This record gives sequence, C-alpha cells and structure tokens, in this order.
Amino acid sequence: MMTKQQEREALERIRNILADAGADSYIGTAFAGCVEDAESNIENDWALSMAGRWQNAEQKLEAVKSEADGLRAELDRCNARIAELTEAAQTLNSWRSDEHTALERAQSRADAAEAEIIRLKAKLYDFMTAAKD
Repeated sequence: MMTKQQEREALERIRNILADAGADSYIGTAFAGCVEDAESNIENDWALSMAGRWQNAEQKLEAVKSEADGLRAELDRCNARIAELTEAAQTLNSWRSDEHTALERAQSRADAAEAEIIRLKAKLYDFMTAAKD
C-alpha cells in the first residue's frame, strides 16, 4: 500500500501527463475532475470517483423516473376525477336551470291564479252588492 506522500507524488506525475496531453485531448477529457477527486481522497481519506458519482447519478435518475411515473399516474387519476366532477357540475347546473324554469312557470301560474281570485272576488262582491240594492 502506498503512503499519502507516495500517492501525492504519483498524482503529480499523472497531473503532468494530463497537462502534456492537453485539456482538449481524449485523455484530458476522460480525466476531467479526476485529479481534484484524487487530491480530496488523499487529503481527507475519502473514496470519491467519477464512476461512483455516475452510478449515484444513475440511481437518483431512476428514483426520479419512478417518482415521475407515480406522479403521472396520480395526475391521470386527478384528471379523471376532474372530468367526473365537471360532468356532475354540468348535470347539476342543468337541473338547476330546469328547476329555475319550472319555478318561473309555477310563479307565473300562481300570479295568474291570484289575479283570477281577485277578479272573482270583485265579481262576487258586485253580485252581493247588486242583490242588496
């Protein structure tokens, strides 16, 4: 097993190789961020790696996809419920409109009946007063 100092020296050699290759080289591109992870690993006794980050990101992505699928299913259920409630509201509005129309007709008939009663009372009064004379 290498000491931390030996790892620092090895990392410095790797850093020089990458610098010689250039940041735009295939090697430089593949190792982007790896040198920094290696430095952190050496100094902090960590075990960071780009592969580990990638795997962690893949796991998080799968979890998010699964959650998104669940949310889509819930959204579909909610949309179906909204459609049901919308249909029920339309039915209730139709009933309310029908009841309002029926109420208006009933009120009109009641008004006509009341007018007829008043007319008949007046006629009865006229007959009663004419009979006394």
